[in-house]
Amino acid sequence: LEDLKYGFITKDKARQKITEIMNQYNLHVDLDEYVKNLTVGEQQKVEILKMLYRNSDILIFDEPTAVLTPQEIDELIEIMKGFAKEGKTVILITHKLEEIKRAANKCTILRRGKVIDTVDVKSVTKNQLAEMMVGRVLNQKYEFNEYQPKEKVLSLKNVTLKGKSKDILKDISFDVHKGEILGIAGIDGNGQTELVQVITGMMRHTSGEIILNNEYAKDLVQKYDIRSAAGINSSARSMSGGNQQKAIVAREIEKPHDLLIAFQPTRGLDVGAINNIHQQMIKERNNDKAVLLVSFELEEIFSLSDRILVIFEGQIVGEFLRGQVDEETIGLYMSGTRKEVE
Repeated sequence: LEDLKYGFITKDKARQKITEIMNQYNLHVDLDEYVKNLTVGEQQKVEILKMLYRNSDILIFDEPTAVLTPQEIDELIEIMKGFAKEGKTVILITHKLEEIKRAANKCTILRRGKVIDTVDVKSVTKNQLAEMMVGRVLNQKYEFNEYQPKEKVLSLKNVTLKGKSKDILKDISFDVHKGEILGIAGIDGNGQTELVQVITGMMRHTSGEIILNNEYAKDLVQKYDIRSAAGINSSARSMSGGNQQKAIVAREIEKPHDLLIAFQPTRGLDVGAINNIHQQMIKERNNDKAVLLVSFELEEIFSLSDRILVIFEGQIVGEFLRGQVDEETIGLYMSGTRKEVE
């Protein structure tokens, strides 16, 4: 908390008011810490405190859980419900149907910029909400073949990437096999972007080995070229962001390959497009392709992955098989709190 010299706000009064707000809403943060040093969840609390400090009666949350742990999501939902009970108006903008069911009283569904309907959340199912969002019945049942991982396609051995002041990646080691989806879970900013860039050859790692199909992969970008040729009927730049994303997925899957690297493959897409991409990834896995899924969406990781690795501050801190662990435990690992799993 900083004083504003010659301003109209005194530090002591501001601190007192904010402390009262923190106690009232159970939104506690260190007022003397730099925002850059706070966790993502704590930074979000700061933004909420700013709204409450201004005595806002209408609070708008736009995709607020995108980079939160399950524990932080639970806490935020309770906070929003508390605001509503106090008579404040809370607007939650999200594509996550589970959050709508947990937090909202009413839901207005938009599709292509038009209002489709406004419904009582208790009176509809998640499937009904999804169908209104996309305008058709969705097949949301995923058909997985029996998990029988075969030979290794990609291996990382003690891969390290040094930054200016600290290691961005620290001794990363794992394998991806044919016939599996390996999911990497973690809060945004813990080295996932750099990991994908290192694997694809877009960034040079400091030490360690990356092996693709038993060959040292020193220049993987030649094998996985992300540059697009001209479209058949339209240029990619003329497409919407979602259609560009779907076009890229279709293009990469059609290329001859043993490994598919999916980094945030459904970010910003609607429920229908998400379902389509998930089905394509499962099809790849069932056809004995190796799939590496890096996503900040924990629900996506749990829905698709045969194995889950958790990354925290550039290190792999946990490894689990499908069904071996719950979201709460993964959330603790994501936040750096280890928990023994029996």
